[in-house]
Amino acid sequence: MHPEAYRFIAETIGTPSRVLEIGSLDINGSPRALVLNAEWYGIDMQAGRAVDEIADAATWRSDKRFDLVICAEVLEHTPAIPELVETAHRHLDTGGRLIVTCATHGREPHSAVDGGRVRAGEYYDNVDPADCYETVRDFGFTPLRFEAHHDRGDLYLLAVKNDG
Repeated sequence: MHPEAYRFIAETIGTPSRVLEIGSLDINGSPRALVLNAEWYGIDMQAGRAVDEIADAATWRSDKRFDLVICAEVLEHTPAIPELVETAHRHLDTGGRLIVTCATHGREPHSAVDGGRVRAGEYYDNVDPADCYETVRDFGFTPLRFEAHHDRGDLYLLAVKNDG
């Protein structure tokens, strides 16, 4: 994860006790160091450092509930953004928070495997800010902080899960 995304997470993470990390593979940094006393659970499509379960977040279901979901630098790597937002909503307690960092217009394509070139058959598409904002609202979140930095291709979101 690049320094600006890490900084946004550090500014918005608070003091959660139970964290679900969607796309948890630690390729170049993890937010886990920001809250050492929290219970972390990480899901990712591939095994590796900080991955507790290999799973597709678009279809993953669990009885576990969390007070924070972090989805850092993932959304540009999937066509299933609504499904990932639904997974976050489903697994958050009411009042729980969602932190998203992702690529938007202006960022060069990169691989979810190692951050290098996009591999053959690998999905990549920069996330449109308006689409992202509407998707989280449609799934019952209230955005608290929303930033698009087109000069570096970054999109950041902090949202809270509404009742119901």
